[in-house]
Amino acid sequence: MVELDGCTFEPKVNRSTSPPRDLSAYLKDQKDFEVKKSLKNYALFCQLDEQEKSQRHISMSKGSRKALLNNKELAERSVENLYRNGVELLNSKSQKILKDPSLNFTPSINKKSKVLSRESSSDLLYREASERKSRKEKRFTEYQVNE
Repeated sequence: MVELDGCTFEPKVNRSTSPPRDLSAYLKDQKDFEVKKSLKNYALFCQLDEQEKSQRHISMSKGSRKALLNNKELAERSVENLYRNGVELLNSKSQKILKDPSLNFTPSINKKSKVLSRESSSDLLYREASERKSRKEKRFTEYQVNE
């Protein structure tokens, strides 16, 4: 305790002017937080559900599905259409990326950094291991000489 007498450190503490909460107030705050969280989650769920409903396609009946499976040409065309739609979607996304300059980030590398190159990790590990071994042998010989 004598050591602490000379200590001049005083931590900065954020002192609140409001009185400390009791357990019931804390539990009430936690319950309110959970209610707000569940309301936000429900609103997000409803929003995603609305988006999903607007993007849904008409589902096929069993008979249509059977006819599609039986008619190979129609099936191949539907697969080609799906593939084409996917390619178009990818192309549209890539066009958006190309149009937006904030998404086209390429870091500029210093000229000196381009010239620098690290040796391969296996060479580095081998060199470090051989250095450790030589230091160990040197210490061992110094120990033997001192005895």
